[in-house]
Amino acid sequence: MSCQQNSSVEPTFPPTKAYYSFRVFKLTDPNQPRNEVGFDTLTYRAEDGTIRILTNRTIYFTNEYDTTIYANVPTDRVLEGYLSSSKAKNVIIEVGLIDKTGAKRTQDYQSTGAMNQSQAVPVRLRVRKEVPLGEISTAN
Repeated sequence: MSCQQNSSVEPTFPPTKAYYSFRVFKLTDPNQPRNEVGFDTLTYRAEDGTIRILTNRTIYFTNEYDTTIYANVPTDRVLEGYLSSSKAKNVIIEVGLIDKTGAKRTQDYQSTGAMNQSQAVPVRLRVRKEVPLGEISTAN
């Protein structure tokens, strides 16, 4: 261990993969099997700590839509995601790590829904989780 002046040694962690899983649901009308649903805004925290934004995506689906984004864990170990959808009835966000075997290890999970949703009121959901160092070590 060195006690040199101006020593700015920061701890380095091996790159650990994280994932953000965003799901939007809308009850399927049996008379209309092809439903339209999508998100107005989806944001997630990238490896460099910046927030990436995807907007105005529309999806045609049968039962549900799921998009998973993979990124390295930011140096501050904060996983943060946000989803807003004016066409979905339920929204789920899951964040976690990918371990060395490729398995998903959930860190946090949030879900919300609107029973009598007006088209003018979007369903919104945010999740923010600081990943413990022990979890990163175990995943690597």
